[in-house]
Amino acid sequence: MCNTAERCHKLSVLSQNATDAVRRLIGILRRGWFSWNLSPNTPPRNKVQFSLMRYLLILTLLTLTACGFHLRGSVEIPPYLKTIQLEDASPATRIAPELERALQDEGVIVTGDVALANAVLRLHSESFTRRVQAVDASGKAQEYGLHYVVVFSVLGPDGIAWLSNANVSATRDLRFDEGAVLGAGGEQEQLQAEMRAEAVRGILRQLARVTPVTAEAEIAPAAGNVP
Repeated sequence: MCNTAERCHKLSVLSQNATDAVRRLIGILRRGWFSWNLSPNTPPRNKVQFSLMRYLLILTLLTLTACGFHLRGSVEIPPYLKTIQLEDASPATRIAPELERALQDEGVIVTGDVALANAVLRLHSESFTRRVQAVDASGKAQEYGLHYVVVFSVLGPDGIAWLSNANVSATRDLRFDEGAVLGAGGEQEQLQAEMRAEAVRGILRQLARVTPVTAEAEIAPAAGNVP
C-alpha cells in the first residue's frame, strides 16, 4: 500500500516506465529486428556483441513472462485494424507521434497511403486546459487542475464511420510553489506527458472494441422505417 499520494504517483510512473520499456522490446520483436542480417564485413567482435544483445532481449522477455508479468494497458487490436492510416489534426497534435509508436508496438502497420489502409484513425482535436483549484489567504493560486482531451474518429475504407467523435481525457493536479517557478514548469511538462500517455492507452482500448460498419448496415435502419 502507498503511504502518501506522492509515493503512489512515483510508483505509478516507475511502473509505467517499465511497461513502456517492455512494450518497446515487443515492438522491436514484431518489427522483425531479430531477422536482420549483419554485413559480411562486420567485425567478428561486433557480431558477437549483436548476438549477445539479441539473446539478452529474448531472455528478458521470457523471464518477465515466466514471472507472470503483463503489460499494463496492452490491448489486442482486431485484425481489421492491423493496417491503419493515422490522420493528424490541423494544427498538428503532440499525441500523434506517440500514438503512432504505440500502434506499431501493438503490431499495427501505420501507412501514409489510404489505399493500403484497412481503416483511418482521424484525430480531430487535442486540448489542454489549466484552472485554479485552490488559493492561499492572499488569493494567489496554490493548486491547478490540468485537463487533457483528445477527440478522434475511426473510418472504414469506404469512409463510413466505425467510431465517430469519440474522446479520451486525463486529469492531474499541479501544486504551485512561488519559490520554484522553473521547477513547476518542468513538472507541468511531465504531467502533460503522463496525460498524453494515458490518452494513448485510452485510444488503444477503444480501438480494441471497434466494430466495422458497412454501408448496408447504415441504410438498414432507415429502410426499416419506410412504410
